[in-house]
Amino acid sequence: MRSLPYLLPTLISSTLAYCPIPGPLLPPPVLAPALNLSGPAIDNSTFTSWHSKPWVDNTSFAITASLSGAELFHFEHIDPDYARNVSVCNTQFRIGSVTKIFTILAVLLSKDQIGWRDPITKYVDGLKGDVWDEVTIESLAGQTSGLGKNGYVGDLVYQGASVAALLNLPKAGNTIPNCDYAALDGVRVCTQNEVIELFNSPQWLPESPGTGPAYSNLAYNLLGIALAKAHGKSYEQVITDLITQPLGLDNTGFERNAKGGAILPNPGDNWWTADFANFNPTGGLWSSANDLLKVEQAILSNRFLSPSETRFWLKPASLTASLHQAVGAPWEIFRPDTLDTTYKRPIDLYTKEGDIPGYASYAILIPEYNVTIAIMVAGNQYSAAIHDLFPMIVEHLVPYTDNLARKQAERKYVGTYANSNDSIITVAQDSGPGLTITAWRNDGVDLRKSLSTLVGIPLNNFSIRLYPADPDSFAKTEKWRLSFEKIKNENSFADQDCQGWVHADNYRYIQERLDELLFTIDDGKAVEVNLPAWRTTLVRR
Repeated sequence: MRSLPYLLPTLISSTLAYCPIPGPLLPPPVLAPALNLSGPAIDNSTFTSWHSKPWVDNTSFAITASLSGAELFHFEHIDPDYARNVSVCNTQFRIGSVTKIFTILAVLLSKDQIGWRDPITKYVDGLKGDVWDEVTIESLAGQTSGLGKNGYVGDLVYQGASVAALLNLPKAGNTIPNCDYAALDGVRVCTQNEVIELFNSPQWLPESPGTGPAYSNLAYNLLGIALAKAHGKSYEQVITDLITQPLGLDNTGFERNAKGGAILPNPGDNWWTADFANFNPTGGLWSSANDLLKVEQAILSNRFLSPSETRFWLKPASLTASLHQAVGAPWEIFRPDTLDTTYKRPIDLYTKEGDIPGYASYAILIPEYNVTIAIMVAGNQYSAAIHDLFPMIVEHLVPYTDNLARKQAERKYVGTYANSNDSIITVAQDSGPGLTITAWRNDGVDLRKSLSTLVGIPLNNFSIRLYPADPDSFAKTEKWRLSFEKIKNENSFADQDCQGWVHADNYRYIQERLDELLFTIDDGKAVEVNLPAWRTTLVRR
């Protein structure tokens, strides 16, 4: 049990740090003419650096982004050899593993039929062995099931004798079903019995479920079978009924749409365009940049799930060997700390990459700013292109939206609030996280000095920060969290002193939180501050 800080004041001075409570530092910005004070998100000069990339002349791509549901930016480029008479942002690309977002969203929308922690054996008949009872829907979704990556469709035997000779492998016998992988070349699709036989093969049984993460396409094939069983219809029809049809995604499906057209290979291109069949749940969709952006917007705007369900979904499921990466369901979570923001800190990027021969795509959600980005690429150098475009776009859009959030917060909240009893509070903005309180008196008592004494931080190293809290409350009245922090903090082992999340709600008085402040909003600006613990309301001057 964590000790209350006033019982151990000598410890508090070393454990409180200039370390924000997890979550957004400010409310996400919006695009509105009266509030947009930062100019264009990305101007055309940004793209001059792309002309030197070796892939630019033979690659087609579409990029589109939104902020709080409003278009923030779009750009498209097409290789003249693949030119079409429609917008590239409305043209179909193969999105590969970005399909996994659709699969997990369908599972979450099927909560009455599929339990997140249910064993997969509840929905997939024929799986044999006790280990399968330990493989849950959650572990399959979060890449911790212990399953291998691709099954027999990824076996090198399909690459021919030249690969075996290169690696000095023994001569192959005819022991692998000639289906699914070969289906990419027009050969038959594996039967349901052959699929289950794969999962029961000793070589492909899950190993130590709960370890990992280890990327598995097979895991999502099982989720697709579970969705079909739970709904009594094909997996493809489930995705249509639950997602693509409600959102009106005319350019998204498991077959190419003749209406919108697609970026397709020319003779000599080694691109995958065939039906993925049993592998549809893991990578079979075609979509456009604009359609994918609609899905991302629907996620962040809680179109399908409740706000709390969305927040639970946008959480890591496990960690990787990198300090800047984690794994979700199906998210590949990046936490760069080098982006050009006023207050340097990790920015959480919830992404999913798709990558198959000829095509690459990225879905990117940045919840802190309510930003969504869709990138589609097609070409013989698709992999190099997508890995250049992803950071390039993020490195421009994050500073823009961070600056916009700060400017809009300054206009909305910064100022002095007072009453007639010599009580004032001054909300300001500096280079630190969130907002700050630079002056605070209650009936003439200097509360900044009093609070620094309470938490054991010298006043010259003490800062009261303000961060949004309880986003579900943000309507006319907004709840914000006061955080009592050091301005400067000594280095500590593994950031041990960075424990802002531990110290929230440390103090209450007659049941009310000392660290809670409420803004009353009128016509887009804060007009009053309410301090529940002090039973005081202050009016903006």
